[in-house]
Formats: sequence, C-alpha cells, structure tokens
Amino acid sequence: LVLEGARRRVGLALSLITALFFVYPFVSPYLPGQLYGRGYSVERVSTFLTTTTEGIYGIPLGVSATYIVMFTIFGAFLSAFGAGDFFFGLASRLTRTMRAKTAVVFSALLGMISGSAAGNVAVTGTLTIPMMKREGYQPHQAAAIEAVVSTGGQIMPPVMGAAAFIMAEIIGQPYSSIMQAALIPAILFFLSILIIVHLQAVKLGITGIPATPEAPMALGPLLLSGVPYIVSFGTLVGLMVWGYSPFKASFAALGLLLVLCAIWQRPRPLDFLSRALDAIEAGVKAIVPIAVACAAAGIISGTLAMSGLGSKISSLIIGASAGMPVVALVLTMLVAVVLGMGLPTTAAYLILATVVAPALVKMGVPL
Repeated sequence: LVLEGARRRVGLALSLITALFFVYPFVSPYLPGQLYGRGYSVERVSTFLTTTTEGIYGIPLGVSATYIVMFTIFGAFLSAFGAGDFFFGLASRLTRTMRAKTAVVFSALLGMISGSAAGNVAVTGTLTIPMMKREGYQPHQAAAIEAVVSTGGQIMPPVMGAAAFIMAEIIGQPYSSIMQAALIPAILFFLSILIIVHLQAVKLGITGIPATPEAPMALGPLLLSGVPYIVSFGTLVGLMVWGYSPFKASFAALGLLLVLCAIWQRPRPLDFLSRALDAIEAGVKAIVPIAVACAAAGIISGTLAMSGLGSKISSLIIGASAGMPVVALVLTMLVAVVLGMGLPTTAAYLILATVVAPALVKMGVPL
C-alpha cells in the first residue's frame, strides 16, 4: 500500500527506490562483497517495519502527522482568507513596474506561508507569468523564473518545507533554530535571483510596464488591510522563539488569524464557514504526498537499520572519498542533484539523511 501510494502521489522514482531497498533483505545472501547479508524472512521484515519506531511509523511520519499537517492547514487558511492577494499587492507596491521582480518578491513573501514549491507556483504563477510575458520575457523564461523563485519558498521562514520539520526532529534541535539557520541563505537565494532577473531584463532591453490606473494602493492602507496576516505571523514566530512547540505556535496563530479576519473583513457567516472548511480540506490534501513520502522513507530507513546496510553504505562512501570530508561532500552533492531530479524535496532529504549523513558524521562533519 505504501509503495502504491508513493507511486500515485509522489512518483514512480520514489516507489522504485523504496522497492529496491525493501527487496534487499531477501536477496542479500546472494549478493557479493559488502552487499552480502544473512537474509531475513518476509514475516521478520514486515514485523520490523510495522511494529517498531524504526520502520514506517518512525520520526518522519510522526512529524508529518503533527507539525507539518498543522502548518499546511495554517498556510491554507492564510490563502483562503486573502493573504495571497495582500502579498501580491505588497510585492507590486515595492517593485512598481518591474513585473519580473514582482514575481520574485511575491514568491518570497508567499514562501513565508507556504513551504511547497508546487503550491507557490500554483498561486503566484497564474498572476506573474502572464505579467512577465506582457513585459517582454519569453514564455519559457517567465516559467523558469517562476519555478526557481517558488522553489525558494521551502527555505523561507517561518513556514518552511516539510523537510525542515523532519530535520529538527532528527537532529534534536528546536524548529526555531532551523528557522534562524535558514534565514540568511533564504534571503541570499532570493537576492541572487533578483540580481539575475535584473541583468536578464537589461540584456533583453526590458524596462517594465508603464504605471496604469490600476496601480497598487498606497502602502499605508495596504498594510492596514494586512493586519490579520502580519499579526498572526508575528505571533507564530514570537511563540516559537519563546520556546513553544511549532504545533502550539501554529495553532495559536491560526486561532488569532480567524478572530482578526472576522473583525477586519466582516464576512458573512456562511462565507466565513465555507472558506474555513475549504482551507481545512486544502491543508489536509496537501499533507497526503508528504505523509506518503515519509512512510516510504520509513521503509528505507527500517531496511537499513535491520539489515546493517546503512553501515556498509557508510563504509563505501568513506572508502570512495578516501576519508576526505570535502570529497565526501562533493559526492553527497552529486547524489542530491540526481535524487532531486526525480524526487520531491522531502523524499530526497530523507534518503540522504538516512543513507549518506551517518558517513559524513563519522568523517567529522558536524551533525
């Protein structure tokens, strides 16, 4: 069921990689060299993977069922109650007529509430890609800019991608520490894209779209309309910095968002309820691919732990790099790039964290 779920919701690549690891305990007695193992029965493997915390029901799935699902629902509520429109208005106001830069700033702002690259593209792309095409960018250039900036949303605090929550749990650090570590790289990521977009515009002779009567509203009224989102954001970050768990912080921020939206926007009760129900549905649907990827990664990590294959792979990595951490890091980068071509971030991270990270730690790379 996990393999079929991974195939349907994540892709064939993850399903095949998971199946490869799952088969290993049964074929290991027939493999040569370092890959040789004593072998296990179907009953032993299935029992280990489903009744211990090192298999399917391990840390990744536990994190997806607590922290991640709460944050995806929080992000869905922000979108349902108009945060996307507010951030687009703010991005337009800050960048004026350069629509490609609006796309970058808009995706950076939206990345603060959505840790999903695909979700960012779905929300921002429908607005920014047509704008960039009208501005003078080729369709493939506009799509590429949007895809790259949307990917950065996964490392933009406070709501980052699912891998960040799993990372915090695996290394035993609070999520606020992961946020602090991600902030500067995230800013540099978007700043570098802004520079590239600007240079590309200069090269193509694009000067932007002249100001129109539909220009964005003044900054003061715009910020006033966004008070519910700004306050709920501040609450989320503040509570996590003060030591509250991500679950409690997101729950409190979500409750505050609903109260403030009810006061600020004064929607009709039925409309308010409808948007809330739509947000819950969207948030829960968004967690499904992440949960499936986490369950599949549990099969991989469980197989590694039970068969001892993990330590053998670590030995192979150390041997291939001749014990030099720099070489091992370059090899890790290459594996990450190849995995990233066919897998979503969460699945790629979990495989690397399970298979490669132990070898790097043995070589002295800080956890």
